[in-house]
Amino acid sequence: LRNLLENAVLYSDASPEITITLTEENDQCCLAIADKGRGIEPYEQKKIFNMFYRIRRKDENIRGTGLGLFIVHATIRRHHGQVKVESKGRGHGTTFRIYLPLIRPATIEETP
Repeated sequence: LRNLLENAVLYSDASPEITITLTEENDQCCLAIADKGRGIEPYEQKKIFNMFYRIRRKDENIRGTGLGLFIVHATIRRHHGQVKVESKGRGHGTTFRIYLPLIRPATIEETP
């Protein structure tokens, strides 16, 4: 979660606007983090979860290792979830959605 929030701030302009929502969808919890930042081109969206992959733009000087989203993806998968990215491309912002299975508490029936 921290990495996604940091990226939302890093890849946005001076006053970032970030929206966080939590919903329930088909027995899953969905946490969405949306920004109005620089966006991610569709052809790069599948690559960003690869180890050491970084989007390089000539007009940006943002440092990083290319491990953050790889670790996010691996951690969510270990918990039987998914991470999805949505962006219409450069200048259109990005939304990351984390889906995790809901675990409902067991009900205990009292015996007479």
